Amino acid sequence: RIIVEAANSVIAHNEGRIPKECYSEGDQGEKIRVLDCMTDAEESALVVQEIVNRMRTDRAQYRDFAILYRTNSQSRSLEECLRRRNIPYMIYSGNSFFERQEVKDLMAYFKLAVNPLDDESFRRAVNKPARGIGDTTITALSDFARLRGLSLFKAVFAEELLTVLRDAVVRKLRDFCLMIDKFAQAVPNEEAASLAKRIADESGIYPMYKADTSVEGMSRTANVEELINSVAAYVDELVEEAQNNGDEVPVVTLGDYLENVSLLSNVDVPTEEDDTNRVALMTVHSAKGLEFPYVFIVGLEENLFPSVNMMSRAQDIEEERRLFYVAITRAQKDVVLAHCYDRLRNGRHEQNSISRFVREIDPRYLAKPLDADEPFAGGFGARRVMAGNSRGVMAGSDRPSFGGFGSRFGGNSGVKPAKPVSRPQFGGNSAPKPAVAVPAPAKPAVQYDDFVPVHMTELYVGERIEHNRFGPGKILSITGVVPELKAEVDFDNYGRKTLLLKYAKMRPEQK
Repeated sequence: RIIVEAANSVIAHNEGRIPKECYSEGDQGEKIRVLDCMTDAEESALVVQEIVNRMRTDRAQYRDFAILYRTNSQSRSLEECLRRRNIPYMIYSGNSFFERQEVKDLMAYFKLAVNPLDDESFRRAVNKPARGIGDTTITALSDFARLRGLSLFKAVFAEELLTVLRDAVVRKLRDFCLMIDKFAQAVPNEEAASLAKRIADESGIYPMYKADTSVEGMSRTANVEELINSVAAYVDELVEEAQNNGDEVPVVTLGDYLENVSLLSNVDVPTEEDDTNRVALMTVHSAKGLEFPYVFIVGLEENLFPSVNMMSRAQDIEEERRLFYVAITRAQKDVVLAHCYDRLRNGRHEQNSISRFVREIDPRYLAKPLDADEPFAGGFGARRVMAGNSRGVMAGSDRPSFGGFGSRFGGNSGVKPAKPVSRPQFGGNSAPKPAVAVPAPAKPAVQYDDFVPVHMTELYVGERIEHNRFGPGKILSITGVVPELKAEVDFDNYGRKTLLLKYAKMRPEQK
């Protein structure tokens, strides 16, 4: 009943609404919780962890969970987290992120840049966007290449091709291949995210989708941008891991990214006898008419839900509010609302306040009232994000979202805003950005035999520890939430360092 009454309290803000309330004869249910997150990556990680927790405590099945979002492109981060945790999922009324047409189009260019002899990618990319190279031309080129044992790319530069295809067509093919060759020459030295953004721009893929202003076109554009965001996030992850371990920062290439995507795609997701036993991912529009015991609604920020495209007219806002009403009422037992303070959208960082729809919920139906200073007037970082402690507590909940270890993290350290990562922006300067290697620490690394690190949750403030490279030290503070916990450590021989614990290899000091 709480879920329905909370939904009614929101929809009551629609002025043009005919007074009518839904009601439920079910149990009262749990009060609604709001999950505060620093970034969209953290949002996905915490939602997936909450699913794991619920399955353990409530003996729930995968099919009992649904994750709802406003736009299709939001599924990418969630899909990656689910695959890393070997959790089966399905996309309702759509394809998995890397199976979407526009994503496959740009990925074909990435693959060609890394390996120009990839015939399958050549066929997909050569006329996207349209270059006047039709199916008849590709068939003739394929026959020509097969008879001579050549790849399509090499066949384009064979002089004999001029006897098979018209000069104008051969020129178009060679112009395409010269562009691919330019990208290929940049792969070993140019930072992956910079090159990916440049390929999207210079190939014409991004401008092609950007020119389509229909709803479907905007969705495709968002997916292209999200693919670039995915590359940038991977680069940042490897750089941060190297810095935390005291290693030389690698040159992260587009080839490295493609290898990671391939590994992620080949993760063995458990198969069930009943193939319907999967977590459901879907847009709010697709959720109409469906119900699930546990529902997570993510991306609840201004300009995302409500959509930035639906904020100019009062009737559009009311339509967005109706969508939010639909989303909440998909839950039968429990609903968790999630938002973040720093979201990567359209190739850049955005800091938006919590959605007005969350604020419109009658506080009686929230497990804990929202913080009075939110949305934050002082800008990003003007308030402590995880109010009251450093354990990653859900707003609307008195318990840590990851139970059992929060009290060991010490004091009132709060959570510092995530350091914004330099992301490629579309439509700007596309000059190549070389990857600069950062030298390793001057001091030799400590060497241990058979070093076995402990899990991040087994470390606590004040503990003497050993790092696999920096040696002995003392933990001064731990901030953030799993899996993004950060520790400030005072090392005996290296001084103070801040380490991301999911990468740092540490254990209690051996006596």
